[in-house]
Amino acid sequence: MIKRIYDERTELIVCKRTKFCSLGQSFVASMRWYFLLIMSLSNAMGFHRSLVPVRLFSAKVVKTISRTKHFGTVSPGHVYFVATPIGNLQDITIRAKETLLEADYICAEDTRHTINLLRLLQIPHKQMISHHEHNHHSSIPYIVDLALSGKSIAVVSDAGTPGISDPGTELAAALAKANVPIHPVPGPSAVISALSISGFPCSPFTFYGFLPAKGTARKDMLKQIYETKHTLVLYEAPHRIQRTLQDIASYTPSEADNSLLNVEHVSMGSRVCVCCRELTKVHEQISRGTVQQVLQGLIQSAGGQLDQHKDNEEEPVSE
Repeated sequence: MIKRIYDERTELIVCKRTKFCSLGQSFVASMRWYFLLIMSLSNAMGFHRSLVPVRLFSAKVVKTISRTKHFGTVSPGHVYFVATPIGNLQDITIRAKETLLEADYICAEDTRHTINLLRLLQIPHKQMISHHEHNHHSSIPYIVDLALSGKSIAVVSDAGTPGISDPGTELAAALAKANVPIHPVPGPSAVISALSISGFPCSPFTFYGFLPAKGTARKDMLKQIYETKHTLVLYEAPHRIQRTLQDIASYTPSEADNSLLNVEHVSMGSRVCVCCRELTKVHEQISRGTVQQVLQGLIQSAGGQLDQHKDNEEEPVSE
């Protein structure tokens, strides 16, 4: 067991989420894998909870906030962002299943994947709308028009909660701008699931999604990670996870960076790390150590060779 010392070091979670499973069976063989990285700074005196500011709404704004009279059912012209399992089919909620059953349309990131989910849930075939990062410019106006015409729509991602590192963000913004009632149907989330078992302080935490694959944007993100003083959440694709951990472990600020001239430079390789693989599945794996230790573990599991995979693949966009 690794002893964690709460000093001025940042902790890291690495989480790899993969295919759906139902009673030990793979849900979709083609489901992409990715890693979730979470880094947090612990306090020498223990966990520190910061106060979260509460936004005050005017009476005029409050009147525009929509409410559903009967939870578990859908209303005409309303859009529901439905969370689906991140790995284990049994994590689907009753309300999510009812919403998918009753909605006029289902907006999906990958319609083939969602059709398979509906089949496993014994939900009859629904009218599907494809909405992903490559067609969102045309699909968003179509979805908004459907909602304004009185159609009920359930929005799902390939896995997890829509709108978290996927095209659902732009859709929600467009629906809100058109005054279409939007409702969350909460459920599984890779970020929250990993945070809940991390043992790291989560107030606050910052979610950055995927690191840029290369170039100045990647260096800028590594600098932000280095400077972060609270829990930090990152996603990473499997073919880049080793290189990302290596970059994190070896990163040191540039001498030209005036903002860090008076800061004592400490390698991020010694920061505490948690590695979560295949969360919620039968073969779920959760390992703890430093960034360097987790990296060495991944290298050993890959046969002792550092993965030199080129960045010729796009990272998945679903949560």
